[in-house]
Amino acid sequence: MKSSPSTSPISVRGLCVAYDGPQVLRGVDLEVEAGSIVSLLGPSGCGKTTLLRSIAGLQEASAGEIHIADRLVTGPSVHVPAEQRRIGMVFQDWALFPHLTVGKNVAYGLSRDIRKTAAGDDRVCEALHLVGLSDVSDRMPQSLSGGQQQRVALARALAPQPEVLLLDEPFSNLDTALRVEIRTEVHRILTSLQVTSVFVTHDQDEAFVLGDQVAVMHEGDIAQVGSPADLYAHPASPWLASFVGEANLLRSVVHRGVATTSVGAVPIHARNNAVKGTEDDSAEEGVVDVLIRPEEIDLQRDAAGRGEVRLVEYYGHDSTYEVDMGDHLLRVRLGSVPRFQRGDRVTPTFVGDTAASFPAAERRSISREEPSPD
Repeated sequence: MKSSPSTSPISVRGLCVAYDGPQVLRGVDLEVEAGSIVSLLGPSGCGKTTLLRSIAGLQEASAGEIHIADRLVTGPSVHVPAEQRRIGMVFQDWALFPHLTVGKNVAYGLSRDIRKTAAGDDRVCEALHLVGLSDVSDRMPQSLSGGQQQRVALARALAPQPEVLLLDEPFSNLDTALRVEIRTEVHRILTSLQVTSVFVTHDQDEAFVLGDQVAVMHEGDIAQVGSPADLYAHPASPWLASFVGEANLLRSVVHRGVATTSVGAVPIHARNNAVKGTEDDSAEEGVVDVLIRPEEIDLQRDAAGRGEVRLVEYYGHDSTYEVDMGDHLLRVRLGSVPRFQRGDRVTPTFVGDTAASFPAAERRSISREEPSPD
């Protein structure tokens, strides 16, 4: 199946969407490079699905612009209908037609001029072959497994050779093992085709695995955009630090670039705020919150150690410990075989290179989920 990555960028500028008064999107800016995969990551209610639906043409904007392949599709007095945007979309529930065969489901996405021609048949066969389902064209969707239905939905979205592919939490209805398998297969397909894609998820692992870039949304705007590695190492805020992974935020004092913490002396690297409107490459001085990831801490058994192991979680590939330091808790991630038990006294030590810091602020809870829907 051919693709045209050089003509498939997405540009969102100052996009606002309101539902009966409240603003759901608050001036969103997003650039998606041709041929890349961007993951939209965020808690429930942050606006990520609304942004995806706006790009698809399923939601009208109150302000802002959307360009697809240099064509204005949303703007002042402009709203190009979804069917004219050359968008392929995979929905959360897959939205297959139960009364149509798999082949006819895939063909449904084609234009009427192509659908009943030999070229249309070739497109269907090619799309089903791409997702490894060449032998199920005559079967009904309900006779397939969940993973197979998900791949049929992907084939239907790809058959028209869209400019852009949008995926709205397509793996959420699959069990854990199948979810990982299908996610890997979809990633292989998207990277081989180099089709410009936007993928919505609230799962950090999925966002990091699939996305060349990850755009983290919070309260109707994009808080930060970057590669998975950049987001993890250089989050722009304490909220982001905790949302994109487990985080120990240690209240500390920094002097001449070094913080004194409960895990020892920690060199602080210059801040790298990848959030619009900020330019600050200086390291914090004075009272700060230092970001220490669990894997950046080692533990040594020490009868006189300040810390006490309170919780041990074994995952096979690693073990995570919760260590009570008296006035705060530490999350520590070590190798696969548990080295400590509950009640062990330990001394934690920082084993990373440098750490990020944030201006000291009033502590508040950081939630991965919010009650309102997207």
